[in-house]
Amino acid sequence: MINLTLNFFGGRTASLLAVGVLSLFENPALASDVCTNGVLDVSQLSHTHQVSPCVESYFDPESTSSVNDFLSEGHKKFTPVYSGAVNLGFRNGTHWFRLRLSNSSDVEKTVFLSLGNPLVDFARAYEINSKGEAAITGYSGVTVGSSQKQVSDRDVVFSLKIPIHQTKTYLIRSAAIQQSYLPVVRGGNEFSSHQFRENLVFGLYLGVIGVMAIYNFILFFFVRDRSYLWYVLSIIFFHGFCFAGLMGATNHFFWPESPIWGQRHLPAVAPLGLLFSVLFADSFLLIQNSSRRYALIIRSLIAFIVFQFLLSVFIYDVSIVVAGFAVQIAALAVVLSAAVPRALRGDLSAYLFLLAWGFLIIGGLVFSFGQFGLYPHSFFTQNGILFGSAAEVVLLSLALGQKINTLRREKEVAQLKAVESANERALLESELIAANAVQETLLPQYPLGKGLDVATFYQVAERVGGDWYWHTDDLRNDVVYFYVGDVTGHGVPSALLTGVVCGAVASLESEYEDSNHQSSPQQRLIHTASVINNVVRKTGARSDRWVSMCLLSLEKKSGRLTIVNAGHPFPLIWRSTSQRLDSVVASGPLLGHSDAQFTVKEEALETGDFVLIYTDGYLEAKERLKPEKQSSRRRELIQLFKSSESPERLIQKVGQEITDLKNSGLVLSDDVTMVTFRWNGPEDEINPLEVTTTCA
Repeated sequence: MINLTLNFFGGRTASLLAVGVLSLFENPALASDVCTNGVLDVSQLSHTHQVSPCVESYFDPESTSSVNDFLSEGHKKFTPVYSGAVNLGFRNGTHWFRLRLSNSSDVEKTVFLSLGNPLVDFARAYEINSKGEAAITGYSGVTVGSSQKQVSDRDVVFSLKIPIHQTKTYLIRSAAIQQSYLPVVRGGNEFSSHQFRENLVFGLYLGVIGVMAIYNFILFFFVRDRSYLWYVLSIIFFHGFCFAGLMGATNHFFWPESPIWGQRHLPAVAPLGLLFSVLFADSFLLIQNSSRRYALIIRSLIAFIVFQFLLSVFIYDVSIVVAGFAVQIAALAVVLSAAVPRALRGDLSAYLFLLAWGFLIIGGLVFSFGQFGLYPHSFFTQNGILFGSAAEVVLLSLALGQKINTLRREKEVAQLKAVESANERALLESELIAANAVQETLLPQYPLGKGLDVATFYQVAERVGGDWYWHTDDLRNDVVYFYVGDVTGHGVPSALLTGVVCGAVASLESEYEDSNHQSSPQQRLIHTASVINNVVRKTGARSDRWVSMCLLSLEKKSGRLTIVNAGHPFPLIWRSTSQRLDSVVASGPLLGHSDAQFTVKEEALETGDFVLIYTDGYLEAKERLKPEKQSSRRRELIQLFKSSESPERLIQKVGQEITDLKNSGLVLSDDVTMVTFRWNGPEDEINPLEVTTTCA
């Protein structure tokens, strides 16, 4: 795009464009060559002239002087304006100028004197005649309607007629909030050309900001980003009413016959323009999200600006204007300091934001330096702030477009990541379903022999869990073995270790079935615990996973229990005859230690006694469901056994408790596993009950 632009404007096209642009600029010349003894000879004017060598100035802070005080040409209060400009800042008072013009030609000359400050409240021009008397020749200023002004122009301008071969003395009285002046004298033709150029520039400027305001307002309806709304309002009030008003364009073009509003509108709309500019910068750069300090500063600035706006609506005072100017500088410093880090990180929108403000600042400095008289008056210095403002409007529109592109790319990347995440979740879900199905196969799926009623409950906290149980029937010795284990933690890592443990137990059972060696329940339990301990030590312990387990055998003929406990909750025995709940206190180390030693505990059952083996997830679930009843857990267990005529009924009640927990909005903090059986005595010949697995 840049190369195409250079090619398009290459060769003679660029030359013609340069000539056209340069023709807009005035070529000012100092009046030192036509000013003799403090008198300006208007017959020799060929260009716009800064008349500082021929003008004298006096500032009356009390506004007590009258025109009669200055009728004497030798009055000592006046001093020459050597710098080319007068700038006293924000000061109350009246400013007086004295200018002497001569005409050495043979025709009457009419020249136009501009004060160079469109915001002068009022100004009067007095002509001193040959008798030393003063007569008003014209009025101007923002408090004077356009039809009442001597010359209708955005600036304060007076038409001065100098007869043939005469010298005239003029006094100019003016007052403004900001006492800055740049007196300029132009001939008739030059003044007409100047007005044409000024109107053209303001027309182009207002056209640019108008188009940008409409364009961004349309985008706001499509994008629904508040940055566009704040930006549109910033264009209207900050760049439109504020900057155009600062140059006198609004008074001249929009409300030329409304003097009161012409004087009051700028202090009122300037805070609004600043307010919307700060809101735009905050929304565009997310300044308040940067830090709590920035958030506090932005809120304070907004509050002060709103307060200043309300004051400016009702009070027209220099101090309010000065305070508002200070806040504008502070707000500018804040927004620029917030944009700099983002631009340094490569954010193109922040870089364009800084570039836009850079153009505005440069244009403002050019205008201000011209008003201070630091270099000769020219078309560019007089309208530099408009050029900077127009450049800022265009660049900020580009920055907003870049932001939308960035947001669109971020949205596309986010959508792509969402699709990838959804695919990953779907894959993970299918893998978890498969893992859950595999884990179900690790649980016993066949019934035990006669003499026992058995029921089980198994519920994982996640899709797969770290709990595991097993039972097997040694038919040769008429002994039933039960194993209930709990891997520390839950989820996939724990589930993997249960598979390892299950494989080890299955391998041991095959060895016992194929071997003719007779082992007592005590020996088999200790051997099984030792083998599992070695397996866990070589696998799970390396990933900080341990296993608690209760290994239990029941001799069906005698009802004798043999228990090996490896760090697991003690099994419970419900003595149905005496209605008593006993805990079998059997302790031992967690599986996974290199030097673990296991001991055996024995108990005798009576006909109808219940045995319950469980993991600690059951008690944790009850605590979450009823945290206020932690001290009555044993009484609840007794009541549970009393009201359960069979192991199956007991498990159904446990399942209902887990269901109640889920319905209350809680989730399981750990896996829950319970195995319970009732010994029906050595002579019981009823049909064996199949293992019942209940899941909530």
